[in-house]
Amino acid sequence: MGTKISSFKPTDVQAALAKTQRGRRITPVRSRGLVRYRMIPSVPVPVSLLERQRLVGAPGREPLWDRFCTLRSQVLAVMERRGWRSLGITSARPGEGKTWTAVNLAISISRRVGHTALLVDANLRRPAVHRYFDIAKRHGLANYLCDGAPLESLMLHPVVGNLSVVPAGESVADSSDFLASGQMHTLVRDITGRYANRTVLFDMPSVADGDGALAMFPHVDAVLLVVEEGSTNRETLRRAAEALGDTPIIGTVLNKGEDDDA
Repeated sequence: MGTKISSFKPTDVQAALAKTQRGRRITPVRSRGLVRYRMIPSVPVPVSLLERQRLVGAPGREPLWDRFCTLRSQVLAVMERRGWRSLGITSARPGEGKTWTAVNLAISISRRVGHTALLVDANLRRPAVHRYFDIAKRHGLANYLCDGAPLESLMLHPVVGNLSVVPAGESVADSSDFLASGQMHTLVRDITGRYANRTVLFDMPSVADGDGALAMFPHVDAVLLVVEEGSTNRETLRRAAEALGDTPIIGTVLNKGEDDDA
């Protein structure tokens, strides 16, 4: 069974409902004291890792690259038109491929000329982004929110484009309290306002996985909803869309295939 992005529909949740039922570098700027310019440690990304994790850029995966380039163009067109800088990627349930989608979309955006991307793993209870880049789980967003560690010390640069990553760090049981905090609000405001050519993506908890997603929704400009085609039923998807409240849904991605992310 192959993994693919089967479609993207801007703000068209009903189309996703129907289809899933049928199936089955950096320029320094003046710092405000939170993130300062520095050399971000590089993380090698060998071809073998791209192949193993089914990431764009792996040899023989040109169709995957084409699909994510299309998704990238559609997402950026909406975001640029509306002046949005941050995007949350979530799903109705765990295991629908949202982290895989977030990682590949971030890589695709980072490879677009004149663009950079920052991917933040905000799924503190069930972090997964680090696995896609073979990054150690020891340090990340949790250290910033729980311990006051400088965010600049937690950023990494996977060598796959103009991409920076903030892993989640160690798992946090009561993650929603930290995600809803004023400290998180300040963080998002700073990282989204520093560079005009940067798109910030958050790999968020799934809607059904506690209230972490609800805590994150107020922090992002819009949400991309990932749906496992032929698996997610109509009622589950409807509840997920309703849980977003006033947060705009930029679109839905129907993801077909195996995936092991949260």
